[in-house]
Amino acid sequence: MEIFSVNDLIDQGQYDQALQKLSNLNENNPEITTLKCLIYREMGNYKKSLRVINDLLEDDLVKLYNDDNQISIQFVNATVQKLFTKWRMGDFQDSLKQSTSLIELIISEKLDKSIEPTLASLYKITGNIYANLGEYTNTLLNHEKAITIYEKIKDEGQCASIYNNLGYTYLLMGEMKMAETFLEKSLKLKGKSKLQDYAKALSNYGIMLTQKGEYDMAHDHLRQALILQKKIENRSEIAYTLFELITLTILMDNQDEAEILLDDLRGQFEQFPHEYVSQLYELGNAIVKKSGRRFKSQIEAAQILQKIIDKQPYITHYYALAMKLLCEILLEELQIYENFEILEEINNIVSKLEKIGQKEGSSWILNEALLLKSKLFLIDNRISDAIDTLMESQKIAKEKGLTKLAYHITNVYNDLKYQLGFWEELDQRNASLKERIEQSDIIDLVHSLQSKSITYQIKETENPVMLLIINQGGIVKLKHKFGIAKGMHEHLIGGFLSAINTFFSDIFTEKNSVDRIRSKGYTILLRSTNQFLYCYIFEGQSLFAAQKLEGFVQEITGRQNIIKSLTSIADIITPSVKDPLSISPIIKKYFLRASNNL
Repeated sequence: MEIFSVNDLIDQGQYDQALQKLSNLNENNPEITTLKCLIYREMGNYKKSLRVINDLLEDDLVKLYNDDNQISIQFVNATVQKLFTKWRMGDFQDSLKQSTSLIELIISEKLDKSIEPTLASLYKITGNIYANLGEYTNTLLNHEKAITIYEKIKDEGQCASIYNNLGYTYLLMGEMKMAETFLEKSLKLKGKSKLQDYAKALSNYGIMLTQKGEYDMAHDHLRQALILQKKIENRSEIAYTLFELITLTILMDNQDEAEILLDDLRGQFEQFPHEYVSQLYELGNAIVKKSGRRFKSQIEAAQILQKIIDKQPYITHYYALAMKLLCEILLEELQIYENFEILEEINNIVSKLEKIGQKEGSSWILNEALLLKSKLFLIDNRISDAIDTLMESQKIAKEKGLTKLAYHITNVYNDLKYQLGFWEELDQRNASLKERIEQSDIIDLVHSLQSKSITYQIKETENPVMLLIINQGGIVKLKHKFGIAKGMHEHLIGGFLSAINTFFSDIFTEKNSVDRIRSKGYTILLRSTNQFLYCYIFEGQSLFAAQKLEGFVQEITGRQNIIKSLTSIADIITPSVKDPLSISPIIKKYFLRASNNL
């Protein structure tokens, strides 16, 4: 009964009380020593955790085989705790070798079901190690084996922990939909999971919200996680959440809060000078300095990032992040000095970043590399390569659930296509490197979604004029007038329609992208699907019009009753007069809301 009460205290993060209870029990009991190893580790005292468990294993108090010549579960449990501690200390390669060897041994012995929880723990630690090494396929493989066992034996606490691990792995891979699914499953088991596991799931959910651009909700989740982690006094987890909060507050343009958080992170490092916490502090420091207004701060940030890259952090995610941040600083330096050696250095870093993303199967890292690469293509006047690279990035973003990012990449892609003549003119007159860099800032509009809050300097003056849906025969199936703009005559709309008819067959050959025609302050956006051409006419300028049209098309395409009716009804549908298909609310949803609500 005492052991159960100690486990309850551990689950709630009450480590001092748990140690006090254990001190009253038989110290020669291997189970007691194993629990002490776990507690010291969770308190951040890795050296003591390792010393306690090594004493148990080296003094032959437990052996690999028991008297019946069967593998001892006590020995394996003690070894698992040792591996978890070594993993926290950053000893990945040796820990991985031991864990995989022990798994193979257990499977070869064909032991009874009593070994299953221990085997699941081995799969769990092996998955954790692979995650830190950036080998995400092996991470998922081992965590899935662990969750199969935990779900079978109905251990909901461990299920919550593995769901969180799976969610975090998908987060690192850039798979937002899968990450959200597993993190939500972990959070739903709040009453069953350890307090530290629940806090970590809150933190990871906050990171996922950050990547989706939902900053306020992300801030709330990360703050909740930090409160719980400080209650438990788990220094490494506190540092982890503080770092993510620093990143988020910079995205929210809150420099003051970021600096306060950085001071807190520095304090955690001083109390717990572990290499992992050191890396988080150095990265956090670089991020804060990089966002500062003084040129001196930029130089200091670059020096810190170069130092991190040279040392090559043992966690791939942070290595890639440091490379991405350094590239951004070097691009600013390139614009000032127009030094081709700087450009070559950036190209080398981006190339490495792309290879890491491909090798590790991380769409997050790959997307960062592709966005940087597209900017470099623009600087080099390789407009077609820039467009192709942007579309590759857009495809990844869309597939992985980064909807906002995908829409904005589409906008920039369309703008680049529209500006082809301008870029050809730059090439013909051999424009300076500085001018090409300035013009390539269009890519920064996309990149800002992952490095800054979504704000734009352009003034939104979009005034909706008309929406059309046309079938492949060139017949208008739906016509909705928002109201004729001042100074715009019906014959101008007729001119637009004539232009559409002229290029109708060509428009239908390029699906899933938005084309545009501009004339006298008006723009017509064209988006084709397998069955219809969607046309949106507006007056003025807008960064959101393309994503509005894309959202409308996606919703209409997903409603088979509307598609079927558009195909079969002979008359032109005019929702403003008669709306048999109830399309008006969808039109209002996408075209008559404020842009910042998208």
